Amino acid sequence: MHEKHRDRLRDKAIENMNNIYDHELLELLLFNAKPRVNTNDTAHILLHEFGSLENVFNASYDELISLKGVGKSTATFIISVQEIFKRCYHHGQMPEQVSSLNVIRDDLFRTYAKYKTEVIIIYYLDQYMQVIGKEFMGDHFIDMASIDMQDFCKKIVLNAPKYLVITHNHLSGDPRPSRADIATTEKLCYILSANNIKLLDHIIIAHDKLFSFFHESVLDDITARVEKAFEEK
Repeated sequence: MHEKHRDRLRDKAIENMNNIYDHELLELLLFNAKPRVNTNDTAHILLHEFGSLENVFNASYDELISLKGVGKSTATFIISVQEIFKRCYHHGQMPEQVSSLNVIRDDLFRTYAKYKTEVIIIYYLDQYMQVIGKEFMGDHFIDMASIDMQDFCKKIVLNAPKYLVITHNHLSGDPRPSRADIATTEKLCYILSANNIKLLDHIIIAHDKLFSFFHESVLDDITARVEKAFEEK
């Protein structure tokens, strides 16, 4: 029965790929990860959890493997496709800088729209400002001030970024940073500086509003204080 369904879906894709829905496209792709299992349910689970194809292919292995119906083979397949996407960039072509608000603001609004709790997302970037990792922090984090600094240090060692962009959401609707937001950002900036990593921005999303530490010059003040602290050592 599964094979007849797969044949029909393959024929539909061959006839006109534009007629393929997102869940069907994901289902079609997952045929390769789950050759003898119905992938329709898995495709729906992934899209329901992450909200879009883009978010599915930005999810981490741990996020994927935590979902019911997504096993090691499926999670490994998806992160392998992620890596293929990264390596398909034309050599010599400078990727768009994630530090530009125009590049990421719409993606951030879409991403945070699905969360009903405060979530912290950290973007790890290489020397070309290309995203090489994305860390979701939620549930056990109440606010920015509750970030485990030791865990944060382990993450930056593991990902070995050159730059970082930190984002989180305010459920109140007011994107302006609290004193705790600023204090925690300064602590993180201090840790990053000690590891020769530059913080490009801290962006706060509140519904359809946004606050950028970089564009509002808050990051300049924080960086100045961190640099002064290092000079006094």
